Amino acid sequence: MFKLLTASDIFFLQNWDIPNFNWSHKKYQQYLQRQKIYGWFVGDVLKSFIIADGVAPEIEILLLATNPNSRRQGYAIVLLKHFFSLCQIENTEDVFLEVEESNTAAIKLYTTLGFISYNKRIGYYGPNRNALLLRKSSWN
Repeated sequence: MFKLLTASDIFFLQNWDIPNFNWSHKKYQQYLQRQKIYGWFVGDVLKSFIIADGVAPEIEILLLATNPNSRRQGYAIVLLKHFFSLCQIENTEDVFLEVEESNTAAIKLYTTLGFISYNKRIGYYGPNRNALLLRKSSWN
């Protein structure tokens, strides 16, 4: 089930092992006030979530993460497809994100879903750790 997360859902997120990402309960609360956090649930178990920010015609995915026990099972794809449907309804034309250049699994996921690389940030994540900037435009 695709759903917009609320403050009562934050406990689902806090024990996940997300590389380079360690937010406190307070940080999640702050993001819930300013950005949208969507999740994909199977029963009452959160499998994947996405934090997005922006307004039509552009939105940026700030974070996409999958429960460490549920990775490589297709939950991120299902979540992104539902998110893209929502973007279409809200007249979003472009979805942007950045991903570490060495994260080949994520890059494969994003390119499979139609994202293209349009730029690179050298050293963004640290020495010799570059960010690829990706964009998905239009919905055809």
